[in-house]
Amino acid sequence: MLEKINFSCTESENQNELFTVYHTRFDCMIKYNGKQFSFPYQCNTTHSMPNLKVCMECLLLDANAFENTTDILDFAEEFGYDSYLDIAKIRKIYKACEKTYNRLHKMFIDAEIEELEKEIAE
Repeated sequence: MLEKINFSCTESENQNELFTVYHTRFDCMIKYNGKQFSFPYQCNTTHSMPNLKVCMECLLLDANAFENTTDILDFAEEFGYDSYLDIAKIRKIYKACEKTYNRLHKMFIDAEIEELEKEIAE
């Protein structure tokens, strides 16, 4: 399944709000079956560079994080956020996971998503 997806990635001009000072933000895109999805990706380039398999794994994990929680408070609890102190941050992350979930489900049918998850787990 991965071989059917076109992947492109370039270093982003926006290097704000990085996970750490050692991370680099990339602007990535996947294309499949006439549809495309653009997304940011961050990594420490001294250890690895973005590639389709790693980026798809991150997208699927984000989508699953949204799908497997009932609401934003459940999401906060699941991922150890203090919902009283970090609600704006939690909302931003939750909405990003929701967007990823929706975009992946517009691009792939459920069986294709399952196939991608199996392929990535190998």
